[in-house]
Amino acid sequence: MNESKYANEAAFADPKELTKTLAEWLPLSSKGRGYVKIPEDERATLDGPPYLLNPLHRPHLQETYMVSGLHQLHCLSTIMASYAKIRQGEDESHLGFHIAHCFDYIRQGILCAGDATLEGNNSMKYPGVEIPWGTSHRCADWSAIVEWADERTIWPFPPGMDIL
Repeated sequence: MNESKYANEAAFADPKELTKTLAEWLPLSSKGRGYVKIPEDERATLDGPPYLLNPLHRPHLQETYMVSGLHQLHCLSTIMASYAKIRQGEDESHLGFHIAHCFDYIRQGILCAGDATLEGNNSMKYPGVEIPWGTSHRCADWSAIVEWADERTIWPFPPGMDIL
């Protein structure tokens, strides 16, 4: 993945660049931004009841579950957007509870994943040797996760809705 496409310094200084950068994140999510419908007969092994939500102002609340990795992505993009807006001089204090939730949720996700891959100093150039950014990791098939969520989307978000 081209990292600069998903996060770059310009996005923290320029509102248009922030919008452009966050738009790159949208294809990483599912059509329903991770909200999925799970039939009652498939819920026996799930922890807790479903959420009761109505994010698109539908006539009534609907039962839904959230795919954890997509929730983590939502949180990371929310933190990035809030940080950029603060750097651009906006007051984001109204998001304090949500941002605190997101930091803690991402912390839990990192601890749960427990990636023990050993990394070297990949961000430096050595004389005559170009070291690429990043270390090889064994990753989940993200497209399969998104496809699974798309098949169970409870409500697709309309095109142009720029939230992740």
